[in-house]
Amino acid sequence: MPSSISNSSSRAPNSPYLKIWITAVLLLTLMVLVAEFFWRNQGHLPSISDDQFLWTYNRSQVYSQDENRVITLLGGSRIQLGIVPEKLDVNFPEYQTIHLAIDGTSGYAVFEDLAKDQDFDGLIIMSATVAHFFPSSQDDQQPWVEYYHEQWSSFSWIEKYINMKVRVFLQNHLVIFSSHLNLRRQLMNSFDSSPNYVLMRENRYRAAYYYDRMSPEQLAEHRAQRIDRIGQVPDNQLNPEQEQVFEQIMVGQVSSLVEEMRSHGGDVIFLRMPTCDEHWELDEIRFPKEQYWDRIEELTGANTIHFKDVESLSNFDCPDTSHLDANDALVFTERLANELEKMNFIQFNE
Repeated sequence: MPSSISNSSSRAPNSPYLKIWITAVLLLTLMVLVAEFFWRNQGHLPSISDDQFLWTYNRSQVYSQDENRVITLLGGSRIQLGIVPEKLDVNFPEYQTIHLAIDGTSGYAVFEDLAKDQDFDGLIIMSATVAHFFPSSQDDQQPWVEYYHEQWSSFSWIEKYINMKVRVFLQNHLVIFSSHLNLRRQLMNSFDSSPNYVLMRENRYRAAYYYDRMSPEQLAEHRAQRIDRIGQVPDNQLNPEQEQVFEQIMVGQVSSLVEEMRSHGGDVIFLRMPTCDEHWELDEIRFPKEQYWDRIEELTGANTIHFKDVESLSNFDCPDTSHLDANDALVFTERLANELEKMNFIQFNE
């Protein structure tokens, strides 16, 4: 007698799963293409999101390989926006340029870390103001230094490296993966997002297109906000003892680090990047160039370059009084490279 009970699990599925998956992938691809077209039509361009691990990976690349040495760029936003690494690489093919600048910070902590690193034998170009050497700024980048030493000494960096490479690849090619277009920001801005005027590249250079990507009204407002932010410091609020503190730091700390760095083949150039108009006037009130910067070389033995002392570097416009436009950054980098060669600050293999 045949059984009336059948084994339903033995039946082959009737649903067209392959077609469903293909349709889903096609719809997803279509949605991505539509969103990509929409944001690009609004003027948005690909830009990399910076984070501590991307910085850490670049920090791991500062060591000489074969006969090629490394130029390491330190400092804050002025050098990150103002010096184009690939331009230096063209001028100095025996060197590779690594950007370790961090927005809004002093590069002192990374300078100290590399000076004490016995394996480092490259050249540092450190963008700085006099204020960046004082104790209140010396630890600005210490969290990044500590993160590098923690991550690169464990196996956890491998997974983070793979994730970083995937993220950077996607952000390099697709606008929709840019951090400034994430859903939270779009909801906050009611999906009215103006294109970023700063675009970050994989090598951590940030190109700032003030004139190409900001309207005159936007730029005027941005400039006014920066001037208001830096404020005014009356003469009677300046610390009368700061010059003595400055000398102690230069002689007691910086000179020792310069000497230690040179003992294992490294070297440093302290670079004063351009500031303009109200910003430069305030810089001179706080730390007069002749009284402070002009004494760094004498007190530390380090090479220095100040934009006011080099004619080819002194006539740049700063749209927001503090940074170079991306178009000027190319010219500034070219001229700086010429000065480095002229001053014999760059060593070539025989």
